[in-house]
Amino acid sequence: MFRSLWLVGVGSLPSGLALVVVLGAIGFTGEKLSAAATGAAAMLFGLGIDGVVLLYVAHRLALAENPDADVPAALSGPSSSMLLGMWTTAATFYGLMFVDFPSLQHLGRLLGHSMMLCGIFTLVMVPALLPRKPPKRRIAALVMPRLAAWIVRRRRAVLIAGAIVTVALAAFATRVRNQPDARIACDR
Repeated sequence: MFRSLWLVGVGSLPSGLALVVVLGAIGFTGEKLSAAATGAAAMLFGLGIDGVVLLYVAHRLALAENPDADVPAALSGPSSSMLLGMWTTAATFYGLMFVDFPSLQHLGRLLGHSMMLCGIFTLVMVPALLPRKPPKRRIAALVMPRLAAWIVRRRRAVLIAGAIVTVALAAFATRVRNQPDARIACDR
């Protein structure tokens, strides 16, 4: 997917713009952010790229199936799904604002607001930046029918393996200890 120079160039624009706007608004109001929340804001790029990739893949698939396709119509369904997904993620981060832990409250506010804006910016910017004309050479569809067929043939084994890995890792998760002062002991 990231072999596309277009996607590499455009992929982080909505996330970056959303983060700049939200940080600017927080700075304008005189609010303070914890260092942990500011550092964790890099998560926004990982979360925001999903919407760009979804719209890019829908665009490529529409052109692969029909080079004369009505691309805006092909993007309408994926666009609403992308926006709903980003706003659902924002709601999850907004939930952190009700936790009695200032760093998490700051993170919830920063990423919640940023994800709301990132969804809107992705919805507007990505279709506007997509190429207007299809390329001269035929576009390969970004689908993996052999992988899907392999999974269907081995679905029981895939589910059993997933359950075994989940149970094993859940057992190891009980060994994780929380250190609320955020200092990591390095004396091992």
